[in-house]
Amino acid sequence: MAMLRTMVALLAISGHKSPVLVSFFSGPANALLVNADKAKATASGLIEGHYVFMLVVVDDGGLKGNASAFISVERSKNEPPVARAFNVTVLLPTAIAILNASQSSDDAGIVSYLWQPLDDVPASM
Repeated sequence: MAMLRTMVALLAISGHKSPVLVSFFSGPANALLVNADKAKATASGLIEGHYVFMLVVVDDGGLKGNASAFISVERSKNEPPVARAFNVTVLLPTAIAILNASQSSDDAGIVSYLWQPLDDVPASM
């Protein structure tokens, strides 16, 4: 089963234009932090699990403040996929039909397709 990945934006709200540092504190080791020195950072590559990011802000006098952002990444309920196959009419002499399942969908992503003829219908696939 493929591991789902996601991303979140971390936002530091401040009335001052202070230097900001966001750092990864704990959680699965896959997190990648972009713009960690900005008021708005993005954590990507997140997989299922719990993460803690530490925020440190510094004012122009060198004083520091800090906070933590807790992120919980959970797998969705994972409903069964919805298979959608459309009827095709072929006009002879054409003897080929293109079967299309591209409108099928799944909340976690479809990993394979398998077309099979019914037992009582002669077909070559």
